[in-house]
Amino acid sequence: MLYQSKKRIIFFELPYWKHLLLRHNLDVMHIKKNICDNMLGTLLDLLGKNKDSLNAKLDLTKMPTHDKLQANLVGDKYVVPKAPFKLTLDERREVTTLLWSLCVPDGYSSNFSRCVTIEDGIILGMKSHDCHIFMQDLLLPAFRGVLDEKVLEPLVNLSNYFKQLCSKTIYVDVLEQMEKNIAVMLCKLERIFIPIFLM
Repeated sequence: MLYQSKKRIIFFELPYWKHLLLRHNLDVMHIKKNICDNMLGTLLDLLGKNKDSLNAKLDLTKMPTHDKLQANLVGDKYVVPKAPFKLTLDERREVTTLLWSLCVPDGYSSNFSRCVTIEDGIILGMKSHDCHIFMQDLLLPAFRGVLDEKVLEPLVNLSNYFKQLCSKTIYVDVLEQMEKNIAVMLCKLERIFIPIFLM
């Protein structure tokens, strides 16, 4: 026997709810948080947050892309090549030192130094609003000079896309141009990162 939940979302009790054409909508802040967590986890090689795992590399063998990033079987173990977007410990420390020493106006964001461990080069525990601020304003200064320009450019384009999308005013012609640009931006990201990075 199938279990049927007796819980009902309180929104269904609103008198106008049944007339809405779109009852469920995507939350940009949480989408941005997921992308930020995936990006930081992959670039900083964070345990449990990394999208560039052995299983992801094994999946690449089924695709005709990223030949240099595919895992190779040597003996009875897999050898995983280092990706060009993975930061070394010294590079990770540069990024985390910048965030640790960052001073922002009161109410702009929370204290980033609470989310940073400089010795290990780890960033964990950022809230949705912190990811929003990082993706829009801090991504470029944090990774400039640390990441290769070919890797940084599509990430900055993604950052600018979110900044435009979350701006106070947005014009129809800008929105149409953003819609045209997103396909190119995703293609640039797919050329550098493995496909699971965007999921």
